[in-house]
Amino acid sequence: MPETPPAQWIRLWQILRDLDEQAKRLRSLSQHEPLAQPTPGYPRAGTHRSHAGEVRETLEGIRARLEELRAAVPAAVAPTLDLPGIAADEQPRALAQRLEPLIRLASGLNEQAFQPAPPLPPHSPPYLVEPPGHDLAGTKAVQLAIGIEGLAEAVRNVMLAAANAR
Repeated sequence: MPETPPAQWIRLWQILRDLDEQAKRLRSLSQHEPLAQPTPGYPRAGTHRSHAGEVRETLEGIRARLEELRAAVPAAVAPTLDLPGIAADEQPRALAQRLEPLIRLASGLNEQAFQPAPPLPPHSPPYLVEPPGHDLAGTKAVQLAIGIEGLAEAVRNVMLAAANAR
């Protein structure tokens, strides 16, 4: 097995650390205050301050790190490497398949989180934040954060297995 330059592994580890931090930040932003933009007729929860800038910065950081991860994983761990003791969905060739949906979700969320919410019907109950059938951006943000955390753990497992296989 060819030696991986330590700089590639160090950079990959830094990307994973950044992704973990940004996933925690996104989860915090989406759980404490709704990501949907306030409009007339919608209740406004939380601290009554706009956190759109923080959300936008976090989502852009996540997208950038996911793109870096897409390029860094094949360079640091050979995709054809078959590691013993690693689950099939954590093998190097399967990591790219797990990464693509997260990139699409982050891109879609980056657009959806900043669109105004559709109007509520006049008879809607006061606790309703979005019309039924409309996906909450906050729920998607939490799913993205969970997916990032799982992917980061899988990449770390592959890196450690590859290091132990030497």
